[in-house]
Amino acid sequence: MNLYLNENYAFFNWVCTSHLFWMSQFVSGILLFFYT
Repeated sequence: MNLYLNENYAFFNWVCTSHLFWMSQFVSGILLFFYT
């Protein structure tokens, strides 16, 4: 169970650091495009 939680945490951490970063960059780019 502990190993399972550690694997899920590592996957969640990877998703947060990579995908959310690029999604925030993408959204901020769209907002700049519409509001400038």
